[in-house]
Amino acid sequence: MQNEIFSEWHTDWKFGICRFPVLSLYREPVIGSGLTSQLLYGETYKVLGASKDSKWIMVTGDREAGNGWIPTVQLHSISGDAYQNYQKDDFRIVSSPFGKVVVGGEPFYLLPGSIVHVSSSELFSIEEIVHMEGEFREFTNKANREELVKIALGFLRAPYLSGGRSYFGINSGTLIHLVYKIGGYVVPNYLAGLLTFGKPITQDVLQTGDIVLFANENNIPSHVGMYLGDKQLMEVKGAVQIRPFEPEDHKSVSNISRPNQVHQLLKIFPG
Repeated sequence: MQNEIFSEWHTDWKFGICRFPVLSLYREPVIGSGLTSQLLYGETYKVLGASKDSKWIMVTGDREAGNGWIPTVQLHSISGDAYQNYQKDDFRIVSSPFGKVVVGGEPFYLLPGSIVHVSSSELFSIEEIVHMEGEFREFTNKANREELVKIALGFLRAPYLSGGRSYFGINSGTLIHLVYKIGGYVVPNYLAGLLTFGKPITQDVLQTGDIVLFANENNIPSHVGMYLGDKQLMEVKGAVQIRPFEPEDHKSVSNISRPNQVHQLLKIFPG
């Protein structure tokens, strides 16, 4: 199926940047085919190819944002030089439930995890920005464990959405990815990536901010949560919620989807 719909992208449009509050990435070049992920304002991506009719393009988001198809009309292309400048870490990232910048008298409303380049690789020139509202973190300012928990709590009650990557819809993998991104870290967006990411730890040294990766009996990742300390785990089950969690008790975490489910703990926060 992929070979039938995919072709090489024969233009100079090799790179892009998201200029929407949310840009959905689809599994197939068809509206309604399901989401693989979403891009947030200011995130950059590479263009991999196009559909046979050139109405869709396949992109992969930078910093583990995910990949999928977007309509060609939603492409905002940038030059290779601009793309390289945007790869620098000297940007600000929205950390409050909403952020806003006013540029040329026009407001831009931004979701948590959105990027605002206001430095040497700026998306807006400093002279254009009238003011910024909300909370913004410097990406180079790495969050500690307590700050990661505070960021995570901002997503409470966000509904489940496969491939979703915002407060209006999110899944377990993207929740972890976004929390850590806002905190200044690059973490895989998909469960399969988490399986080999980070340093495995034993249950007796589990700390606030660590990640609990659940896998089935075949060691296939099936779910992930964030340990909040005080025997509490944040997870996405219908919506982002907090539930009791006993790290030393296998039975307390073995019934998410299968009675014989096991789990693996990953420590990805640098200690």
